[in-house]
Parts: sequence; structure tokens; C-alpha cells
Amino acid sequence: GSFGIVKLAYNEEDESHYAMKILSKKKLMKKAGIFGRMAPGRKSGSDPLAKVYREIALLKKLDHPNVVKLVEVLDDPDEDNLYLVFELVQRGEVLQLPTDKPLDEETARINFRDVVMGVEY
Repeated sequence: GSFGIVKLAYNEEDESHYAMKILSKKKLMKKAGIFGRMAPGRKSGSDPLAKVYREIALLKKLDHPNVVKLVEVLDDPDEDNLYLVFELVQRGEVLQLPTDKPLDEETARINFRDVVMGVEY
């Protein structure tokens, strides 16, 4: 997104690939400062990084086959970047479905079921 990027990461110890999301704490704070004043119902003084850390705490608890697993969080208080290490989804991004023709009914049903099961969890 607008705060960071996702890169392919490799762990030499277990010889596995991961998806590493790199977030800029400064960009998170800046964006919250710009848009936070306009957001209705926003608590004054609420820390945008606190929201990110709450979301990370929730992600750590999630364990479902249809939800990407957060493996590790690397956060140095003296550095701007926050690194979130996720399992690598082997079948590619969810949003990269072909758009040149409609999905067949069975493929659409399976994809929809998987999304619903992950959201339900």
C-alpha cells in the first residue's frame, strides 16, 4: 500500500521463502495526521501506531488455512521500518485472478467458499 511494500524474503536457516511487508512508521504517522483530523469519531490523541500494533497482535493469533499466517515481526524502536514476515502464498496474489473472461462456475464457487471461510474465522 501507500505506507510500505511487500518483498520476497529468504531464510537461510530453514531454506524457505516468505513475504515481507515493510511499513514506514513515519508514513503511517504522517498519513494519520493528515487524514486523522477529518475522520469522524476519531478519538483525539489516538496513536496510529498503536492501531497497527493491535492489528499485529490479532494477526499473530490467527491460525486458519484460508488466512495468511504472520510468522514474525521485526521492530527496532530506533529504526523507521517495521517488518512483518508472512508465509508465502504459493498460488500468487488473491487479486490476480484473470479478468479477460469470467471464471467457470466451479472455480468461482471454490474461490468464494475459501474467502467466506477465512472471513468467517
